[in-house]
Amino acid sequence: MLDVHPPHHSPNTWRDFFLHIATIVVGLCIAVGIEQTVELFHHRHQAHHARELIVEEVRHNQSTLAHNLDDLTQHEAWLQNDLAVLDRLRTHKLTSDDHLLFVRPSSEFSDSAWTTAHESGAAAYLPYEDLIFWEHIYKNQKTIDGMSIDAKNDIVRSTSALNNADGPRHLSANELRGAVSELSFKAIATIQSKDLLRLSPEQIDQLRHGFQLALSEDDQMMRWYIALEGLFHDLPPNDK
Repeated sequence: MLDVHPPHHSPNTWRDFFLHIATIVVGLCIAVGIEQTVELFHHRHQAHHARELIVEEVRHNQSTLAHNLDDLTQHEAWLQNDLAVLDRLRTHKLTSDDHLLFVRPSSEFSDSAWTTAHESGAAAYLPYEDLIFWEHIYKNQKTIDGMSIDAKNDIVRSTSALNNADGPRHLSANELRGAVSELSFKAIATIQSKDLLRLSPEQIDQLRHGFQLALSEDDQMMRWYIALEGLFHDLPPNDK
């Protein structure tokens, strides 16, 4: 807050009066100028810090994308194997090594830096071109995360045929609580050949339909992954 002090004595002439007014005006202008300069440097520092965090987060998400691409390729291979196992089950050609694996690994993208930049107001001071480019990336990431959640839920619904007293061993809550690693979770989400023999034709049909749907969802997600990968490759040179 700016303080304006009254004169210590009354002006004797109009010249003294206008000189005093001019002094006040100049002082106010200098004070406002200093205040705006300090605020400008603060905004620049705020924007620079937000930009650094966003760039770091984008690089992290680029690494997440690479892992998700590998996981998606592996998941498609598992699904193809699941469909082949179901075909052998239908034709009574099941082997002792045959099993179904229906775990769907994937990691969500981070958006903390992007969200914080907007909530703090720092985004308003970022370069417009960068802001538009990053917004496109984060929108794609959010879409992919949503698709991944939907695909995981579809797998759960598709494998609900396994959750009954007469069918194979289903996934219990205690087993899920004990799944502390991907390896143990894969073990839980695996149905061995001895249990597959207990599936009814209706259960086989439900599983087959679910795995075919999962393959279609993976194909669609792969297209989104490739599009996002292209955006990462188009990052400005100073962001790499």
